[in-house]
Amino acid sequence: MNKSFSKIRHIQESNQRLEKRLLKEDDELKDEKLQHIIDVDTELDNDPAYKEYEKIYSINKIKKMVSDQMGINISDMSDEESQGLIDMFTSFMDISKEGKEKMTREKLLERKDSVINLVIEIIEIAVENDDFEMVTKLRNYIELLEDYN
Repeated sequence: MNKSFSKIRHIQESNQRLEKRLLKEDDELKDEKLQHIIDVDTELDNDPAYKEYEKIYSINKIKKMVSDQMGINISDMSDEESQGLIDMFTSFMDISKEGKEKMTREKLLERKDSVINLVIEIIEIAVENDDFEMVTKLRNYIELLEDYN
């Protein structure tokens, strides 16, 4: 009886060690995936074409917001007036990554859907500009985000 109990306890302890090791390996894999996502994000931040698409995205959002909330059609304004209005709202909607906090697993999971939606909209802009290299980069980035959990 004592031998049986000892064997059972040994099996339970072995199972616990194995489970801890598997959880640690899973966490290490998630850390590697997170680092890869951060690397791709940094690469995009340093890409002038991507920055230009972010700027176009921001301007489009501002135009839509002004139209929806203020009932003003920017295209009816003079170039100087429309640029002044866009510049005023740009500071509120800056989507650039300057001064951003270090990405953690929790932050990524919290923001994943909104980042994917943003990137999808930027893909649409890149498609309009026939920039299929950027489209491919961004689609790969979305796949990384979607696979991360």
